Amino acid sequence: MTDWNTYTWFKRVAALLVLTMSLLAAVPDVHAGFVPSPAPQMQGVERDADMSVISRTLENRIVAERLAALGYDPVEIQDRLALLTDEEARQVAAQMEDITAGGSALGVIIALLLIVLLVILILKLTDKRIVID
Repeated sequence: MTDWNTYTWFKRVAALLVLTMSLLAAVPDVHAGFVPSPAPQMQGVERDADMSVISRTLENRIVAERLAALGYDPVEIQDRLALLTDEEARQVAAQMEDITAGGSALGVIIALLLIVLLVILILKLTDKRIVID
């Protein structure tokens, strides 16, 4: 008789656990955090400097052709630039200053060194020798 009472007790506990876990699963995740206060406004000189960096980059022939190929006309570009906040203008200007026209020569040098090292490794692994007379 005790086995039957134990069985019903476990059955009730299991049902209670299933109900509790089902209710807990239905509670949505809430992510709370601090909302940063707005940064102090940039001075007009800093924004003008950022906008001049952006406009110099946009005046580049290659950039202008690429934007035209993507379907942007200069008026639309200027309208969108006018909508940039000070923070966005600073970020765009910083990214445009990092762009170089032909890429970095350092990347080419590293690629050539890797190719030479790979060729030397392959020659060593296959026990081949290059003799120059």
